[in-house]
Amino acid sequence: MNLNTTYAISMGERSRGKTYSALCYGIKMVVESNYKKQFAYLRRFKEDIIVPNCKTLFSSLEANGEIAKLTKGEWNTVEYRAGCWYFAKEGSNGKLIKSKKAFAYAFALRNFEHWKGLSFPNISFVCFDEFI
Repeated sequence: MNLNTTYAISMGERSRGKTYSALCYGIKMVVESNYKKQFAYLRRFKEDIIVPNCKTLFSSLEANGEIAKLTKGEWNTVEYRAGCWYFAKEGSNGKLIKSKKAFAYAFALRNFEHWKGLSFPNISFVCFDEFI
């Protein structure tokens, strides 16, 4: 995904890699900014960003080794907690080591009134998934 525009819309049949590509783009942007930038994953309804869905959002990227590849081996998985995704990897003791700072946030468009007045200055990319 090469974006040099304010808005980019990716439309097509189901299971063609639209979300996968957008998530890869977001991770790449975060890593290239030396982990200073973040991105938002936006869905229309609160029910779309429930914990089970968000915990598995990056599963395909993990299974294909994309997270390790995009982070140059620094991380190989993600952990979802309290509306945020963190990079993670398994430590030598078998416990999960998690990044200190979230790299992405989950939002529901329907609930944006709850976020009014809060600032997310490091969000540089928004993936509005399933917007139709």
